[in-house]
Amino acid sequence: MKKNKQEWKKIKESNFNHEVNIKGQIRNVKSKKKIKPKSYSYRITIDGITKTIGSINELRWQYFKGEITSNLYFRGWKKVNAMYKNTKSYYFVNEYGDVYNAKLDRFIQTTEKKDGYLRVHIKPKEVIHHRLVGLFIPIDKKYKGLTYNDLTIDHINSIRNDNRKENLRWMTIQENLSLSHKNKNREYNKNRVYKTKKPFVSTSSTRT
Repeated sequence: MKKNKQEWKKIKESNFNHEVNIKGQIRNVKSKKKIKPKSYSYRITIDGITKTIGSINELRWQYFKGEITSNLYFRGWKKVNAMYKNTKSYYFVNEYGDVYNAKLDRFIQTTEKKDGYLRVHIKPKEVIHHRLVGLFIPIDKKYKGLTYNDLTIDHINSIRNDNRKENLRWMTIQENLSLSHKNKNREYNKNRVYKTKKPFVSTSSTRT
C-alpha cells in the first residue's frame, strides 16, 4: 500500500523560500532539504541575516488549520467555544473531558478549586470543566426551547470533581437547588471525591 504523499505549503513571507507540512517540518523549496529547528522555533539565515520564522506548532496551525480541525471533528472532538463563545477557536474537548490546544498541540490540565469543581484555563479566561463535558450530553426533550445557557449541570452522585459523562445531566437551576434541599447527602463534602490514578485530563493516544 502506498503512503499518502505529504502535503507541503509555501510559507507566505516573501523573504523565505521555504515550505511547511502538517507535522511542522520545514524544508527549502528548491533543494527539498529539511531544516532542523532550534528548540521549538525555526531560525533561518538569508543573505547573512538570521531570522525567526516562528514556532513549530504555530506554523502547523497557521498553514494547516482546516486540516487539523477537520481531523479533530472526525474523531468526535468539539470546539470549546460552542459552550464559551468568547474563547479562542483552537481549543477542543472530547467526551472524556480531555481539553486540547490545537495551536500548540498540547493538552490542558484541569485544576480543582476550593469548591470542589474542576476548572480549566482557556484563553482568555478560566471555564467550568463539567460544562465542557456537557457538550456531549443531550438536553432532555422536556427542556425544549432551552439552550445550554438556560440550564446547569447536575452531578448525579454529588461528587463535584466526577466529570464522567455518565455522571452528568442537564437541568434547570431551580431543579438543581430543589434536589440539594431534599437530599442532604448531596451537600458538598471535600472528603467525598472521585478518586483517579491520574489527573482527569488524559494524554493517552487511544483517546485521540
